Amino acid sequence: MSSSIDATLIEAGNPATSPERLRQLSAWKPLEERKLLRQLIAANPNAEDELLLEIASEYPDQVANNPRFQERLLSGDPWWQSCESSSLLQLIAVIGKSVPDAARDHLVKLLWAELTDSPISINLEAHQTESADIDCDLPATREGLVDFLSFAGILEENEGSTVDIKKWSGSHLGTATLVLKRECSSSAKTDYSIKVKLSIASFVATISRGEGHCKCESINLQTWDRSRWDLENYETPEDREFLEQEILEALFDDIEKPRFSVSMSCVVEENCANLTAAGHGKPQSAAGLLSVIKSLGIEDGSSIDLPKLPCFDYELDFTPGGQGYWGIDAVTPSPQGWSFDESLDGFGAGSITATGPSGSSYEEEVHEPGQDQEYTKATLCESLTMRLCDGHFNASELLKLIEKALQ
Repeated sequence: MSSSIDATLIEAGNPATSPERLRQLSAWKPLEERKLLRQLIAANPNAEDELLLEIASEYPDQVANNPRFQERLLSGDPWWQSCESSSLLQLIAVIGKSVPDAARDHLVKLLWAELTDSPISINLEAHQTESADIDCDLPATREGLVDFLSFAGILEENEGSTVDIKKWSGSHLGTATLVLKRECSSSAKTDYSIKVKLSIASFVATISRGEGHCKCESINLQTWDRSRWDLENYETPEDREFLEQEILEALFDDIEKPRFSVSMSCVVEENCANLTAAGHGKPQSAAGLLSVIKSLGIEDGSSIDLPKLPCFDYELDFTPGGQGYWGIDAVTPSPQGWSFDESLDGFGAGSITATGPSGSSYEEEVHEPGQDQEYTKATLCESLTMRLCDGHFNASELLKLIEKALQ
């Protein structure tokens, strides 16, 4: 270090140096030398009060222990009213509990004003849900029979098990019994023989399932209501096909059709919003402001605890809706072999489709949900370090100082 700066450092620390000269030295260049000078000036009892309060943001310990500042503390003078927030924060953190309550109240006032000077940018995650029912109008075909028996759950039962077949009114219509279930590991195929017994007829349906697809291979008619179908001979293929179709149509006219309840949701991860001071709930104490700042977080990306911030309102800076992707969360009931898909726009309007094990599809129109979006998982989109105390401190420094000063 040159002899000229050595002499200047001695001058900065000398109590006999005039206040005007100390003010000049506090603006010394270059910066590294200025820091050394300002540290000495902070402890110099001949420095002006205004200069000491200015330097306190950098060297609070030296200012707090400066005899000139000590005299001011004892005088009862409201020195804090002349402080910038960065200096006042540092001094209160150093002085501790002996600082006048009015000084801490003034710091609360300054920090709240800086915090709410302009809207705070945040991000919200938007959630929306809706539900819809799919009523499957099964065709009176072998494909429809496969989908119906799968929905009834008989394919998942053990041999000898029986399930009820109900009318659309809920009353008993007949039964379906799993007579045979044979699995072939080499072909990943399963064959079923299911006896369906109705008041109008009984038959055995042979179904094969493999590679996610089911097919009714045959229907063997055993009995039928001859007063209803009075033809004497049903041995020709044409006659059997005709009778099979008649029985299926009679069955599907009466049965309770499959109904699925589908729950869907939409999540939009990026929704920009602004926090502004509400007309109520303003923190009136140091503890209240400390709670607010902790709930906000300091750094960009910090999680925000919105329920703990009644002093703020948030407003989205776009029109909600029309910007998300919907997905199916749950389907009730959920029989094996059925699959479900949705084709919804960002507003939740479109259709949902149920596809049975036979490959047949059943579509239901869906309208926009009536309920509003729910916004959760708020995070900061900016760092509060540039908003509070003129950017004098980084995030960790700022939080530690605020905690120490406001507790």
